[in-house]
Amino acid sequence: MLRALILVLATMFSLAGQAADLVVNEDRQTGTRDCAGNAITLNSNRNTLKLLGCSRIVVNGNFNVIDAVAPAAISVLGNDNRVNWSVGTDGRAPAVSNLGNRNQVKAGDTGATDRDAALGLAAGGLAIEDRHSCAAGSTCRADCPAGNCTMTCPAGAICHYGCAGGDCLMQCSAGAKCDFSCHGGNCRQTCATGARCETTCAGGDCSS
Repeated sequence: MLRALILVLATMFSLAGQAADLVVNEDRQTGTRDCAGNAITLNSNRNTLKLLGCSRIVVNGNFNVIDAVAPAAISVLGNDNRVNWSVGTDGRAPAVSNLGNRNQVKAGDTGATDRDAALGLAAGGLAIEDRHSCAAGSTCRADCPAGNCTMTCPAGAICHYGCAGGDCLMQCSAGAKCDFSCHGGNCRQTCATGARCETTCAGGDCSS
């Protein structure tokens, strides 16, 4: 009887000491998650995460930016996700399953240690996926629903730029009039001396 009780207690302590698989259900999470050899499942959207030592990464959400260091397997079921992975010390590439739409799953530099680096910012510039450029003297309107976007507004132009999600940059030159509306995502506006800039921040993260 005593031996059986000791065996049960040892099993309970053993199971308690094992780390559980990770699950991310909240949107717009950032930072680094250490899987410690366990699996992680992302059910949410617009996260920017660096993942360490995951046995398996499952991405069910959309518009996520993931840097995965030494994963064993990656499964992407959502849409519009970007997953960069790097091999571990054994040099083995992960098993990849990409069943969603418009996903990018590829080997890449995962040395980023903060959100800007993970999104591809270098020397103060964004890794641009969608560029909008307005001609001098004209009036332009553009929107960024997702991804990495930028709008360039030259002198004499009137530019209206809406950011509903993703990472948006509006560059307003001297002599230009810029109206930047941020309703989600990460919004940044650069306003040159002599430019007329207006920013409406109704949601997301705004900076200028």
